[in-house]
Amino acid sequence: MAIRILYVEDDVASGRLVKSIAEKEGYIVDVVTTGRESLKALSGAPPDLILTDLNLPDTSGLELLPKLREKLPEAPVIVVTASESIQDVITAMKRGAIDYLTKPIDLQRMIVSLANAVKMMRQQRDIARLRTEVEEAHALEHLVGSSPSMERLRELIRQAAPSEATVLIVGESGTGKELVARALHYASPRAKGPFIDVNSAALTETLRALRP
Repeated sequence: MAIRILYVEDDVASGRLVKSIAEKEGYIVDVVTTGRESLKALSGAPPDLILTDLNLPDTSGLELLPKLREKLPEAPVIVVTASESIQDVITAMKRGAIDYLTKPIDLQRMIVSLANAVKMMRQQRDIARLRTEVEEAHALEHLVGSSPSMERLRELIRQAAPSEATVLIVGESGTGKELVARALHYASPRAKGPFIDVNSAALTETLRALRP
């Protein structure tokens, strides 16, 4: 599936050149000339990545950048600038840009930058997909069983998940303590963070080995 690029550029010649070169590389390119048009374009067929000039007729690219990131956070943004101010570039990177191109645009450098942006975008999508699969795999519904004790367990997890308190899970080996821990994690506000599984028994042996 072709990657769609939105290029925000008021210089018509530059817009045509970038569109021509990028489309030869297999991209689909939409060119708009103002910040306002760029925000409207996001509500149509959303782009996979965005190029934006820092100097636009109705706004600064530095002011536009956070708005683009807010509306389409998964789309990498590359800024284009004729400014020699390194501070503008630093500010753009702090506000979410992943790369920058200077004018006149080095077209070979642009092709490499676009390829890197696509690679980053696909990696982020893969991570998001895997995270969703993991969350679904460890959802409460996957704690199999309809007995009163299992229903009580699911209810306890729902009650404990929003809490910041430390939860102690006890039970004999093989009873599913780790499954409960994972279900608790993925039902909590911390679900987007990592679940770190530590083998306490192994850790104890390690500590014993370190004793003088």
